[in-house]
Amino acid sequence: MMPKGPNARLDRAARLLIEARRDRRAIDGLPLDALPQTADEALSVQARVLAQIGGHGGWKVGAAAPDATPAASMLPVQRIYSSPAQLAPVHFNFIGIEAEIAFKFARTLDRAGTNYTEREVLEAVASVHPAIEIADSRFTRWRERSALEQLADCGNNGALIVGAAATAVPSIDQTRVEATVWIDDALRVSKTGGNTAGSVQRLLTWLANRCVELGAPIRAGDVVTTGSCTGLEIIPGGRVRAAIQGVGEVSVSV
Repeated sequence: MMPKGPNARLDRAARLLIEARRDRRAIDGLPLDALPQTADEALSVQARVLAQIGGHGGWKVGAAAPDATPAASMLPVQRIYSSPAQLAPVHFNFIGIEAEIAFKFARTLDRAGTNYTEREVLEAVASVHPAIEIADSRFTRWRERSALEQLADCGNNGALIVGAAATAVPSIDQTRVEATVWIDDALRVSKTGGNTAGSVQRLLTWLANRCVELGAPIRAGDVVTTGSCTGLEIIPGGRVRAAIQGVGEVSVSV
């Protein structure tokens, strides 16, 4: 029987994703009667899932191009780690590695009615950090799932490892930054300006205002990571070290 109304549909989607996380098994996809139909609905599924597994500790935000509308996902608080981290591969259906630039916020940005400017958002940043996002999915053939299904699944987030605070200022020019990844001490990738979104300042400002719209503002202490600077590297496991020029290094063993 089809669930009645959007709440029942989104509740079912969340329940299936929670069960997949709990049982550590991938599912083929969300059934038709549990599919989110808009980005807001996908984010509502995220919120339902995270409410049951410990809440969120920040956000990931990215965009396919400098002029593309960004997309945002909550980060499960229990899947945010400090570098160096050691994680068990049993927790992941696949292990995708991305080197990123992350920001921790000193103040809550919850003002309604007037959009935050870029300057106001950057003034609320406490520190800049190198980060490794481990991409993962609760879906089997995850690349074949719709964008909204992937968004509902926290944007394919598996974990975020955050390195030490850097002396770099929040106005860092991501389009000129070199990012490097080593796997088991072997150089795997090195790119300059590899993030497709371009300006991280645009991403942070968009996210701050979007979160107010959603009723889930960026909070003091939240970490926000701003997309891959190196592309996605899928590995079976190993020792991973990433360096962001002018920001620092971060590491994880899986």
